Amino acid sequence: MSRYYLYLVVAALMWGGSFVGTKIALYEIKPMTLVFLRYIIGSVIVLTASRHIKLQKIEGKDLKWLLLLCIFEPGLYFIFETYGIRETDPVVASLIIALIPVFVLLIAAVASIEKITVFKIVGILLSVGGVSIISFSNTTSDNVTQSSVRGIILVLMATITASSFTVLLSKLAKKYESFTLASFQIIFTVVFYLPLAIIENYPDYKFDWNAKSIYALLYLGIFPTFFAYLLYAKGLSKIEGSTASLFTNLIPIFTAIISAILLSTSPSPNTLIGGVLIIGGVSLVTSKRNKDLDIPLTT
Repeated sequence: MSRYYLYLVVAALMWGGSFVGTKIALYEIKPMTLVFLRYIIGSVIVLTASRHIKLQKIEGKDLKWLLLLCIFEPGLYFIFETYGIRETDPVVASLIIALIPVFVLLIAAVASIEKITVFKIVGILLSVGGVSIISFSNTTSDNVTQSSVRGIILVLMATITASSFTVLLSKLAKKYESFTLASFQIIFTVVFYLPLAIIENYPDYKFDWNAKSIYALLYLGIFPTFFAYLLYAKGLSKIEGSTASLFTNLIPIFTAIISAILLSTSPSPNTLIGGVLIIGGVSLVTSKRNKDLDIPLTT
C-alpha cells in the first residue's frame, strides 16, 4: 500500500509545479491554446507508449461514466482553472483547490461510496488549516488585488469539478488500468479543446512565444498532464477517493518549494507550520493503526 501513497505524493509534486508553470505560460500563450497544446504533448506520449502497452477495452455500461469523467476533468476543470489562475494569485488558487478533499468526502458520502469518519474529518480540517496558513502567509495586498471575485469563483468551480472527477475515477480505477484511463482522458481533451483553441486565436494565428513559455508548456504537457494523472489513477485503484484527494493538499507545499527555487525566495515560518499540519492531516487518515481506531459517523 505504501507505494500507492508514493504515487499520490509524486502526482502532487508534479501538480504543484503546474501552478507555477501555468502562470509562466499564460504570459505568452492563450488559455485554451495552452490546454490544447499540453494535451497534444500528452497525446504524443500516449501514442508512443501504446506501441508497448495495450489499452483495455471499455465495457459499454462504463462508457457514460468515462465520458462524464472526461467532461469533469480535464474538460470543464481546465476551463475553470486556467481562466481562474489568470485572474487569481497562484497561492490563493492553491488554497481554494485544497477544498477538494472536503467536496470529495461529501459527494462520496451522499453517493454511499464512502463512510464519513472522525479521523477523516479531523485529517481534512488539519490539512485545509495548513493550506490556509501557507496561503495567508504568502498573501499580500498585491495578492488580493490580483485575485478578482470572478477568478476565485472560477477556481472554486474547478474544485467542484475536480472533486466529482475524483469520485468517478476512484470507481473506474478499480476496474481499468491507469494508462487506459489517462489515455482516454488525453484523447478526449485534444478533441474537446481543438475548436476552443481555434476560436480563441481566430483570425490572428500568430504564435510568437519566448523560451520560458515553451519550457513551461513542455513541463505541463509531460508531467502534470500525463504522468501525474497516471500516478493519481494508480493510487486511486487501491485508496479511497477522500483519502487520495487529501494528497492534493500537498500541492501548496510543493508550489512554495518550486517557487522558492525558481524565484529565489525563502519559505516563511508559516509555510513550514502549514506544511507540518498538512502532512499531519494526511498521516492521520492514511495511518493503518488509526484506521483500526477510527469511528464511522455514517453507515
